[in-house]
Amino acid sequence: MREKYLHFTGAGLLVLCGVGHAIMEVNASPDGSLTPEQKDLVRQLASLDWSRRASLWQGYLIGPQGNVTPQKNHIILAVAKVKKALGLPGTTKETSALQRAEEEQPTGMR
Repeated sequence: MREKYLHFTGAGLLVLCGVGHAIMEVNASPDGSLTPEQKDLVRQLASLDWSRRASLWQGYLIGPQGNVTPQKNHIILAVAKVKKALGLPGTTKETSALQRAEEEQPTGMR
């Protein structure tokens, strides 16, 4: 499974944890149970394409040969991209990483 899917790797788990933490902060309930909004966000997170071939991960978290490159800045960028896809706010560091990555991308690829 690790050869095919990102979320079975250490890097993938770090991305899941970073986004999961943000989801838990969205309209948190006093008793710690998931709110309907949080459940919806978890469903959206689960529906992402976590395969190594998914375009979301290519060029930074997944290298040209399909290998995971779990550098800290790559994890931060992956968390930022997933949060953006889910409509969650990013931290200052994540927002900066996302902005830099978008500036480096060719115009037609955005």
